[in-house]
Amino acid sequence: MTTFLGRMGGEFMALRHIDGGLFSARREVWDESEGEWIVKYAIGDGGMPSISRFGSEELEGESRWKAGDVVHVLGEQYHVRGFEMLES
Repeated sequence: MTTFLGRMGGEFMALRHIDGGLFSARREVWDESEGEWIVKYAIGDGGMPSISRFGSEELEGESRWKAGDVVHVLGEQYHVRGFEMLES
């Protein structure tokens, strides 16, 4: 299984490929007025990582991540391949 998580500002995307050809995708956006993540698109396995289930605008420890780190996100372990803090 290979999983990609990406977040830029108020946009979150998860893509997952499972051995055997299965594929899942999920897109969520931060709704500033409601103070929550909204699922805009989801296809495939229901077990996909979802920041909307986390209930916060940022992931725990996200501001300290750097490329090469191993982090735990939404109950799973990931290798940080690229990371940049964007200032608004």
